[in-house]
Amino acid sequence: RFEAPLADVKEKLASGERLFENLIEQYVLNNPGRVTVQLVPEAGLDDKVQAAEVTKLAVVKESLSTDEIIKLQQETVALKALQMKHDDPADLAKLPTLSISDIDPLVKAVSIQETAVGKATLLTHELPADGLVYLDVLLDLKRIPLDDIPYVPLLTRMLQNWAQPSKAKLIFRGGSERTPAASDVVAYLTLGGRSTREKCGELFGVAKEMLTSTNLDDRDRVLEMLKESKIRKEASVSSSGNAFASQAVTSKFTLSSHLGELMGGLSQLAVVKAAIAQAESDWPTLLARLERMRAALLNADGAVVNLSADGASLADATALVPGLIDHLSSLSPETPPEPPVAWTLPGQLEQQSAAPSYDGLQVATKVNYVAKGGRIFSPGEFVPGSARVITRYLRTAYLWDEVRVQGGAYGCSLGFDRMTGVAAFSSYRDPNVAKTLNAYDGTAAFLRKNPLSEAELSKAIIGAVSDLDSPTSVSSKGYNSMLRWLLGVSDAQRQLLRDQVLATTPTDFLAFADRLDSLAESGDVAVVGSQDALEQANSALPASEQLVIRQALL
Repeated sequence: RFEAPLADVKEKLASGERLFENLIEQYVLNNPGRVTVQLVPEAGLDDKVQAAEVTKLAVVKESLSTDEIIKLQQETVALKALQMKHDDPADLAKLPTLSISDIDPLVKAVSIQETAVGKATLLTHELPADGLVYLDVLLDLKRIPLDDIPYVPLLTRMLQNWAQPSKAKLIFRGGSERTPAASDVVAYLTLGGRSTREKCGELFGVAKEMLTSTNLDDRDRVLEMLKESKIRKEASVSSSGNAFASQAVTSKFTLSSHLGELMGGLSQLAVVKAAIAQAESDWPTLLARLERMRAALLNADGAVVNLSADGASLADATALVPGLIDHLSSLSPETPPEPPVAWTLPGQLEQQSAAPSYDGLQVATKVNYVAKGGRIFSPGEFVPGSARVITRYLRTAYLWDEVRVQGGAYGCSLGFDRMTGVAAFSSYRDPNVAKTLNAYDGTAAFLRKNPLSEAELSKAIIGAVSDLDSPTSVSSKGYNSMLRWLLGVSDAQRQLLRDQVLATTPTDFLAFADRLDSLAESGDVAVVGSQDALEQANSALPASEQLVIRQALL
């Protein structure tokens, strides 16, 4: 069926005909057809839709007999009772299960070799990559001032001419056993690409070209990127408000979370809007900032190159690294610039972290995203591996039943970062606010009133181990190994974490409940929702926990 046209295409290409170029010119570049789609907001549309729904339901109810209405009410009560009912242990016992003895108690180590190349560091991982080479180049973000961090997403977008998108990665440096200080953070701009062994030279060549030859002086392209980012960010606040609510809750506790808010939260949206205005009115100033940032980042001192490949391919790629480092070194000024002021968590945020906040972030949405969180382990405090078991168990048991099944939310989570000691509840597409916050506050009581059976504990532990042992690709194995190196996490520490997960006891659940008490008493709250939903929530919340409502997209 396709052989004849495919042979025709091959023949034309072999003859040198500009087949695809001509098609693009004819049907895309020189196509006179244009379609303009204009979206015009309609004032009061939400009220009209709601009124129509009320009218429709009234008509349906009017068509029902008294017996039919009673039957619906009985079915509703029966459904809620079924949702609250626990599974019969006898039925659960019929399901095939693993036991803890089936789990390998040892971590899977990944070979990593560290080599100094000038002032940079080369990390290599020999893995079965089937002739592919995976390359990551890490540039120290702390070479730029904290004020420039919100512009990193724009700079990385302008560098996205490589094999795969560039990205900014914020990474804590510290052990896995104790939480570091709030300011103990390292950050890298991570650029990643891959190629076959035969094309490895081209991969490194493109890397050099991308880092130095990308034209930043393209005002129209920058405006296009910024406006696209603005539209996407505004849309995602309504569709993925749980991420923004969680960031609003956690951003004041650690420098890492604050940086995440600057680059991906509502703060980033404000920067994008300001950058659009500046690009339109004062492009040279914005361009100078981007050029200054790139010049500061392009420095071999402190750079990291990460390679993952099979033995033969790794040898070929490794031989190309000195050239890349020499290229970066040649870009460094002869006189080192003054180092930027050390990054610190802004003083006002440290002051705010002393008292809980209650933010109501108003957007046009019919559902809510409810977050509550705070620090439950202090800096320097020991964090047991059992926390992974308990938080996962709560997500799949109590929060699933209370917030998702009975509350009607599409999803609910409890995130806990062992590196920062910060925990945060969040719900997704949630019809409730006050009810969900009450469910969060009841988590500790649930743990105390519902001790796990031996079978439930075993299931919870196995679930946590499955997260630790989730399948990863070759590139992910090398990348994750690099992250552990940056974090200072040794295989011995990984083994300690695994041992603690496997040794989790019911007592650990009770100890974690004590930690969660602090969230119930003084956790920070952020809710993304409509004006009506936020006002209705305030009518049900105590006076001391009223949401401070503000427009999220201004």
